[in-house]
Amino acid sequence: MVSPADQPEDERRYPAQGGKGGADCLRSPYGYQKDSANKFKIIPDPEAAERVRYIFRLCTSGMGPEQIAKRLQREKVLVPTEYAYRRFGRGHSSRNPDFPYRWQNSTIARILENSDYIGIQTNCKTHKPSYKSDLVVEVPEEKRYKVENAHEPIIDRELWDIVQRVRENKRRSTKLGEMDMLAGVVQCADCGSTHYLCRCGSWDESQYSYLCRRYHRHKETYTPHTVKAKQLRETVLKAIQGACAAVRRDREAFTAHLTAKKSGQLKKELAAKRKELEQAKTRQAELDNLIAATFEKLATGILTDGQFQQ
Repeated sequence: MVSPADQPEDERRYPAQGGKGGADCLRSPYGYQKDSANKFKIIPDPEAAERVRYIFRLCTSGMGPEQIAKRLQREKVLVPTEYAYRRFGRGHSSRNPDFPYRWQNSTIARILENSDYIGIQTNCKTHKPSYKSDLVVEVPEEKRYKVENAHEPIIDRELWDIVQRVRENKRRSTKLGEMDMLAGVVQCADCGSTHYLCRCGSWDESQYSYLCRRYHRHKETYTPHTVKAKQLRETVLKAIQGACAAVRRDREAFTAHLTAKKSGQLKKELAAKRKELEQAKTRQAELDNLIAATFEKLATGILTDGQFQQ
């Protein structure tokens, strides 16, 4: 991440093009508007910003993009393109005035994953390999230019983190349009694949099971890893009740326990990252030695120019 205070003045004003463009070259995201006093700055649009917060709250309540889109359509909330046209007179090629309330699942997903809402401006998302070509290539996430605190956030970091954790385990409705309470969060203890709810051709809930998705796709090579839905739900309920009882007995001790557990997990992750870094450094040193040895052979005549080029 790059702090605005550490950037040259021209890059702070024009982050999108590295000194030649900036916010004036881009459309402000849904929930924001251009600052009338500074065309290179965006500020929250109160009406649209509240709708963005509403979408995030719906996600934390367990609703996915499809459900949220249907909810907004029922409530007759204008889609971003139609809202921008009516609010700012700004047109868009995808605007369809015949369906001003038809939200798309992809639109909801992009809103939930847009870091602009926590004040992080992301630029250089795409590039052209050559000025001679019209081909546009997407830049990997880790190579994009990001500026923290570039503008006022409309989503707090805590809510953002909750939504991203929810989005990691995508939930899908059943064929009956129902959303299982544990959808997307049950994983196989043997292979790590996600389990999905299987009714097993019965309306009796005692027969419902969670089935390993990998087995479902590769029945010829994997054994069926299943768990009864009723038993799993009872186990989860007992764990929740036990946690609530522990909080009531001694909140501070429970908090300390969770903190220590989280700290242990972070230490393991840090150790794994350090090991990965050391391996990368070792490999880099090996490559440097190989390159130096190759140039030395070229200089002493052991390698010809043709062999070196190969």
